[in-house]
Amino acid sequence: GLLHAARGDHEEAIRWYEDSLAVYATIDAPWGEGIYWSNLGDSYTAIGEPRKAIVAHERALGLNRAVKDRRSEGYTLGNFGKAHAALGEHREAISLFEQQLAIAEELDDVQSKGYARLGLSRSLAEIGERAAALAQARKALIALQQFEDPNVVECRALLTRLEGER
Repeated sequence: GLLHAARGDHEEAIRWYEDSLAVYATIDAPWGEGIYWSNLGDSYTAIGEPRKAIVAHERALGLNRAVKDRRSEGYTLGNFGKAHAALGEHREAISLFEQQLAIAEELDDVQSKGYARLGLSRSLAEIGERAAALAQARKALIALQQFEDPNVVECRALLTRLEGER
């Protein structure tokens, strides 16, 4: 599923995630189930179905918290934020990205910090908080470059746009 999502084929990723969730329904492994629910939700957001994504992320978040998987909880909060942002609910998205960032700071998870800051930057820009958006985008770029993350391209484009709005 992750491979298909990385290639942008989210419909196929959804099929794989649903198959994985069917397996998880037959075994007692809630930690893995939470991860797949969040991945499923992220693909729903990518295909323009953020309301379905929110349902999946709510389920993932409950599972992540039940097994005290803070890392997965953080990533789920970020994916949840992207779904709210896709609905134009940027204040809710900002709250979720801030929660993700707090967990990423707690765990010193640099990549999750980058994702949280990129999400914050996008939503802050959407509500007109350009200076704060620019600061978060700069920090996101530093974090994401450490992993040669594909989101570096998007982050640079966001920085260029925000810097041009001065």
